[in-house]
Amino acid sequence: MNFYLFIKQAFLSIFANKLRSFLSTLGIIIGISSFVIMLSLWEGAKASIMKEFEWSSNVMTISSKSNPTSSAKPVLTEDISDSIPDKIPNVTHSFIKKQSYNGAFYKDKSVGYTLAWIQPGFLQFKDAKLLYGSYFDTEIYTNKDKVALLGYKLIKDTFWEENPLGKQITISWEKFLVWGILAEKNWEFDYTVFIPHTTMKHVLNVDTIESIEVVVSDEKIIDDIKKNLEFYLWKKSATDKFTDVLFQIRTNKDQLKQINNIVGKMTLLLAGIWAIALVVWGIGIMNIMLVSVTERTREIWIRKAIWARNSDIMLQFLIESIILTLIGSIIAIWFSYWVVKIIDTFIPDFSPVINGNVIMIATTVAVCMGILFGLMPAYKAAKLKVIDALSFE
Repeated sequence: MNFYLFIKQAFLSIFANKLRSFLSTLGIIIGISSFVIMLSLWEGAKASIMKEFEWSSNVMTISSKSNPTSSAKPVLTEDISDSIPDKIPNVTHSFIKKQSYNGAFYKDKSVGYTLAWIQPGFLQFKDAKLLYGSYFDTEIYTNKDKVALLGYKLIKDTFWEENPLGKQITISWEKFLVWGILAEKNWEFDYTVFIPHTTMKHVLNVDTIESIEVVVSDEKIIDDIKKNLEFYLWKKSATDKFTDVLFQIRTNKDQLKQINNIVGKMTLLLAGIWAIALVVWGIGIMNIMLVSVTERTREIWIRKAIWARNSDIMLQFLIESIILTLIGSIIAIWFSYWVVKIIDTFIPDFSPVINGNVIMIATTVAVCMGILFGLMPAYKAAKLKVIDALSFE
């Protein structure tokens, strides 16, 4: 019997037992499609995070560090932030940062958002485009005006796409005029309400700085600039021991390394979950193939009676298992593609990405599992004796 006949016989057997074949492929479809969809969502989220950090690879962040026994002076102040570009060579910008998670009201509707204060030039430097309105000018900062810029997703999700430009929202019981609407950008901007830092201090009585963002001219020398900045802030801390300082500096490269570690662990976790699902699915395939061997005892007996070799019987069942797996894999990939397209259309925040490598790995592993878990039924079929077949009949 040649290879073509093996394949033909496998398809005939699959279509002759449609219900059994459907149940077999259903496990494959669920296993592979869930893996591809989860990895697509994860790849989309990872790409979005990586893009943001790679874009700002020339940025350092100075944040506070807890040290109850230290007598060092705090360095996260506006004056020190303003002095950094003048004192540290190759530093182009320095921005103070403060965020809080508050509630606001617009026409008696509750609004959930992130409130952030900004300094002049911050949004322009971050390349945050305006959809409507204008940026804060120098006069606004000087007069401490109660104005706000809203992220794009706040308008789309919270205001039901109503344009609140020129209208008032209530923030911490104070009325703020909506000065502008930002265009869609990323997670850092889309759900954020921005107000001038002078207004935050004067009107809302908030002057705590969470961090200082320092921008350097060349990311290639960022490590050297980091050392100079650490020395400068150490002197400003007025302490003899560097271990007593109340700040820590991280470059986005450092954070990118941490994210890569987290990404690697998450990928391994997802792969582990999928591996368990594959084993369960593989056992199901093996059970169904074993039942198939029992049901087809007469067929096996006839084939052996016309001088079919054990290797022929074994190869026939293995090919059937592989073809069953391939059919399930093709359906799973097609199903995953459309699920990802639907998610991308209706929930664009997830930005799922179907990776060709993921599809290739999933299909290859599925076929290998089909071979592995098809071996026992195939071996049982090959070793079936004619006398056993007669007794079964």
